Amino acid sequence: METKPQPAVSNEPLYHEKYRNQFHFSPKTGWMNDINGVWYAAGRYHLTYQADPDHRRCERTHWGHAVSADLLHWEQKEPVITPGRQSRGMAWSGTAVVDVNNTAGYGPGAVFLFFTDTERGQCMLYSTDAGEHFTEYPENPVIPPAGLDDPARLIRDQRDPKVFWNGETGQWVMMLFCDKVRRGDEQLRTMQFYTSADLKHWVRKQDFQNEKFYECPDVFPLPLDGNPEDVRWVFQSASTYYCLGRFDGERLAVEELPGEQLCHGPDIYAGQSFANMPDGRVVTMYWLDNWHGSTVPTSPWVNSASFPSELHLKTFPEGIRVTRSPIPEIAQLYLGEGERRYGRTASARVNPLAGLHARCFDLTVELDTRDTGVQEVLFDLMGKQYRYTFRDGTLRTWYEDKREGRIKTAAFACYPSGSRLKLRFLVDADCVEIFVNDGRRSYAEEYGFSGVSEMLSLTADGDLPVPYIEFHEIRSIW
Repeated sequence: METKPQPAVSNEPLYHEKYRNQFHFSPKTGWMNDINGVWYAAGRYHLTYQADPDHRRCERTHWGHAVSADLLHWEQKEPVITPGRQSRGMAWSGTAVVDVNNTAGYGPGAVFLFFTDTERGQCMLYSTDAGEHFTEYPENPVIPPAGLDDPARLIRDQRDPKVFWNGETGQWVMMLFCDKVRRGDEQLRTMQFYTSADLKHWVRKQDFQNEKFYECPDVFPLPLDGNPEDVRWVFQSASTYYCLGRFDGERLAVEELPGEQLCHGPDIYAGQSFANMPDGRVVTMYWLDNWHGSTVPTSPWVNSASFPSELHLKTFPEGIRVTRSPIPEIAQLYLGEGERRYGRTASARVNPLAGLHARCFDLTVELDTRDTGVQEVLFDLMGKQYRYTFRDGTLRTWYEDKREGRIKTAAFACYPSGSRLKLRFLVDADCVEIFVNDGRRSYAEEYGFSGVSEMLSLTADGDLPVPYIEFHEIRSIW
């Protein structure tokens, strides 16, 4: 029997509730989680995501849908997949592609959604009007449930198809997560590769196995240091762990497995990159939470999406790494010219951020990391604290582990660049995103700012030069 929708706790107008993010997307009502297919077509960006519009926890998994003309302002549409209509079972995660070359025969520019139907396997829908309306492919599933044709493999679960076009081989590739494939005495998390010429008929190719690669894969090519002649493929899992390699259309040859996440923090998961971007950028959005569950009492909605970020591949002393930064379009949301401060000092008595305040803002601070005798720096953002320690170059904060119900420490290395450390904070009503040294490191955390204090402070246990501060208040997208 289906659970009745849970009543709203707040009587405030939609998108003006106490903890409602004002420049990060969130659904009008109900639950959201994984980002699913995201694509560009006919002048609009489309965002789909795991959703239950009728409940504040996930009970009947739909695919929510929103559209935008600028990647900033989102208009929520009706779900594109509803259990019992476009899917027989629950509609679990997947992806979207735009068939520019008409390989499937539905016309150039047809949009396809691939998802896991919990009763049928991997299924697809297609749209001939850029994603306004979708029709179920009559011969679903395109890949039946795992194990039926290979009983020697004990596959517990197979889901989350990621489909992308490989221009060099002229074929489609699907990356499919399996948990777990038995190999002798081992059970290994596996990403399976399939190929297709027409999006309808798929051939199994390669398995890629790594315990850190769990759920919701994403795949995209990036030029190294902007060189179009030196392109690497990035393979990312839901937890943002990634590897770099060469890909010939059928097999992945891993060249570097950094063993690190693209983004740190307790509240970022299951990102996807936009298909068919008009300018060739790699832009991603993530679920701004995790399965630990929300501790902030939001209502009548639960969870949101990260701010769209742009990815690049750069060479650093420690190796080749993917960087993540907010898309530059964020400047369109700034209120006025903002404020810039130069040549300031932070100490136990002097706060170079004094007088800056807003509910939602974009703050960049550059610290001089040369030997000044300073041991620690403390940022206080309206009650949320971050401590930078010079000894190990690490930024720390404290958060409540939602699964264990206790306070934990989040820490990640910042890798100062020369004598400078640049920290950029995107602060919204219910989240913080941090970008270090132009995206070399990033962090995301759900945190409900109460509004009791709008004070911002930066203090140090000595006299610390602060060469540059930039502050912008951000207007609501709603």
